Amino acid sequence: MFTPGAAVLGGAILGTVVAGHATTHGRVTGVSGALGRALTLTDGAGIRFTAGAVAGGAAAAAAFPGAFASGGVAGALGGPARAAASGLAVGLGAGLGGGCTSGHGVCGLARGSGRSAVATAVFMATAAVVARATGTAAALAAGGGGGGGGAPAVDHRRGLLVLLAAVAVPLVAGVAARGSGGKGSAAAGGGGASSNGDAAGTGGGDGTSSAAVGDCAREADGGWVGRAAQFAYGALFSAGLAVAGMTRAAKVVAFLDWLASAGGRGDPSLPFVFVGALPVAAAAFWRLLSGRRRALWGGGARGHDLPTVSVVDARLLGGAALFGAGWGGAGVCPGPALAMTGAALGGGGWSAGLAAFDAALCAGLWLARRL
Repeated sequence: MFTPGAAVLGGAILGTVVAGHATTHGRVTGVSGALGRALTLTDGAGIRFTAGAVAGGAAAAAAFPGAFASGGVAGALGGPARAAASGLAVGLGAGLGGGCTSGHGVCGLARGSGRSAVATAVFMATAAVVARATGTAAALAAGGGGGGGGAPAVDHRRGLLVLLAAVAVPLVAGVAARGSGGKGSAAAGGGGASSNGDAAGTGGGDGTSSAAVGDCAREADGGWVGRAAQFAYGALFSAGLAVAGMTRAAKVVAFLDWLASAGGRGDPSLPFVFVGALPVAAAAFWRLLSGRRRALWGGGARGHDLPTVSVVDARLLGGAALFGAGWGGAGVCPGPALAMTGAALGGGGWSAGLAAFDAALCAGLWLARRL
């Protein structure tokens, strides 16, 4: 069912999280990058964002129970075999291509990155082809995901509270930083954007394999205030996905494979998430890129650590295509996967499909860092 209001509201939450993270830490918010670095067990920023995303999923399942698939949180993944193959493709593709739907699709497009625009077009097209060719909609329905994605039972008033919380995090962080004399600010040592991948950085930038970026992030993370903000950004990102309905795989596939879903009517909610997210995120990125504002922490001489890479190469194209294939195969990408995992851990329903997707996703991200 088409839910434009919830999609725009959820997108606005995501855009506000991205804007807040850029304003405080001067970096993009890419979920696969945060998870990939968290897996090294040495990157505190990635660990905090990932832990927050899982915790946010658990809280979202309690606040918005209808935002997760019926028949168990992971019932919509089409079974362990499909879930594992899709998770591996999503992780490997996001790692090779330097981004996923958050790093390229939200942050990259909001920054006006041509590289991200190409990657987004490739993975969207590939996802649509694979969803159609492999019968993902039917597999999700058979697995308990529901035909056509259904309509998530989202309380818009609670959604607005989440949005207000996303607005409050950078404001509170700024006040707390000034109250502590600005410790952990740019003077603590900013760093440059990674030279590998379009979306690099702290707490969720995608595709970086630079140890220097991780070291810089630990030095200029804003102390306890900045670290708490990174956790909060992860939690609010998961909540935004739940409000938007993107934690229901069948709802995503109802857009990717229009004719096979909802009796051939499809569900155009997914683009409305971008409608809500991009303007908010773009405004924050523009202020940083134009020099009208410096990030609260980090950034060095530029005042931010936003990516500078613009090359479109075989690694980007191949990674985006592989990511799209995995996304189209299960209707899940890294952000929703973390939110679903949190919901499952919170008692929302665990399954072999979710476990297989998560394990394969992590394996793919790990492998991509070594290629």
